[in-house]
Amino acid sequence: MEKKESFEIVKANNTEEDAHHYATLAEIAADGLFSFLYGSKSYSLLKYLFLEENTIPNHSITYFVKNKQKIAGEITCYTYEYHEKNNERSEKKITDYLGWKVVRLLAASFMLRLMRVKLEGVKPEELYIESIAIYEEYRKKKLSKLLLNQAEKLAIENGCNKLSLDVEKKNTIAIAAYEKVGFEVLESTKNKKIVKMIKWIS
Repeated sequence: MEKKESFEIVKANNTEEDAHHYATLAEIAADGLFSFLYGSKSYSLLKYLFLEENTIPNHSITYFVKNKQKIAGEITCYTYEYHEKNNERSEKKITDYLGWKVVRLLAASFMLRLMRVKLEGVKPEELYIESIAIYEEYRKKKLSKLLLNQAEKLAIENGCNKLSLDVEKKNTIAIAAYEKVGFEVLESTKNKKIVKMIKWIS
């Protein structure tokens, strides 16, 4: 009888290896958005932010699911307070790293705000999920559920009463998957291109 593969949740470390896995998985989660925003530097920029302190994204707000051999997926999430404290710093780090001219700096800043705060904003009572992704070879093993369970645990520890995330409206597969684990589409976003989903924590 084949032995069942065992996975665990671990907090990310401030290492090059973890930065590589984060950047790779974050680009999978974003489905081309980072490349659109930051061009060929998107991967290196994500690694740079991950290794910095007090940024979004960052190693301190990222968790991996892994087996004995390899990291299989990631989740990055943070509170309203973390967002308010570190969002502007993150934008400055991005524009400094990319070294763009003023017009592109403003455009990048605007797009970043759309990406981060999106439609409804990060609320004081919620834990916002910035990204969640699983490597293709580890899908259909219910690893996303393990990561979301970790997010729920963090939410409770931080006094939050719900999880939130954003999904493109056209991504009906992802929306259905989140609904299966208790998320619902926020009513005020139903007619928009990006819908906000929340899950109440009892």
